[in-house]
Amino acid sequence: MPRKARSSFETASARLRLPIKENKKPYWERLGPGLSLGYRRNDHAGSWSIRAADGAGGEWLKRIGTADDYEHANSKDVLSYEQAVAEARRLYRGKDHADHDASRPVTLDEALGHYRTDLQARSAKPYNADLARTHLTPSLLSKPLALITADELKAWRNRLVAKGLAPSSVNRIRNSLRACLELSAPNRSHIWKSGLETLPNATRARKLIFPDNVIFSLIGEAYRRDAALGLFCDLLAVSGMRPVQASRLCVEDLIGGDKPRLMVSKSAKGGGRNRAEKKAAALSGPDHRKLVWTFEASQQGPRRRRAAVAAGRWQAVERERPARRLSPRLH
Repeated sequence: MPRKARSSFETASARLRLPIKENKKPYWERLGPGLSLGYRRNDHAGSWSIRAADGAGGEWLKRIGTADDYEHANSKDVLSYEQAVAEARRLYRGKDHADHDASRPVTLDEALGHYRTDLQARSAKPYNADLARTHLTPSLLSKPLALITADELKAWRNRLVAKGLAPSSVNRIRNSLRACLELSAPNRSHIWKSGLETLPNATRARKLIFPDNVIFSLIGEAYRRDAALGLFCDLLAVSGMRPVQASRLCVEDLIGGDKPRLMVSKSAKGGGRNRAEKKAAALSGPDHRKLVWTFEASQQGPRRRRAAVAAGRWQAVERERPARRLSPRLH
């Protein structure tokens, strides 16, 4: 069995015999594939660093402690050679270990995972994290956040434009990535702001205003195709609500009585952190009597419907009735 070569870092006396480099760069010792331990010789106690490959042709560096040149090692901030080797290997493999150290540099790939978890916890769409990941290169994903520069981010954004994406799409992807970066590394906000500036003049609102006869024709065609689809389109035309708001409606949102009304949830548009509260909040919508009649007919039968229509009376919807979605299956 071949004898293991003795390291020049192994003892304090051996390290102190090393000359101090003019550029103050460390001496490096290879510990394994993609991992090296560095010792920086100083006028005072030296320091330990690690250099690790990121799997995409790059690397990341991190100082891990002070060498035990003049004081005893304590396994925390002052490390012996053996302790420095163990710490370097632990940090390098930290992604696969349960005792993951928060001091290890977080990569962009890990930051997107944290962002996705945060979105789910706030009842927001995790798609925002997935959208950014789809357009990121393996090199950027494996890079620690501390090493990402504004120029790299700007070049990445410009490549999206060169690929043919619309400026508005690029801005949406950019918004997701910046939110991720701000969450994991708020201390580098100036880097994220500089490198991920929004593209100017990217948003152009589409103002489609149809005359009443066109709207009536669209609703009539929807009813001819499917009664549920017609009801859905009719509701959108009369109330002015967003389709996502209409899709959340349940039977219990119909309030009967002398003044029937429809309770509509907020659309929850915008980047606030109270998205779940917005969805839960309800606003009193317009009096959509056809909707009340339709649901009375489905629950009470045609005879009761005719009586209610003739008398002009609206029955309250029973709240204990199982919720039933209004939105049709559009397929």
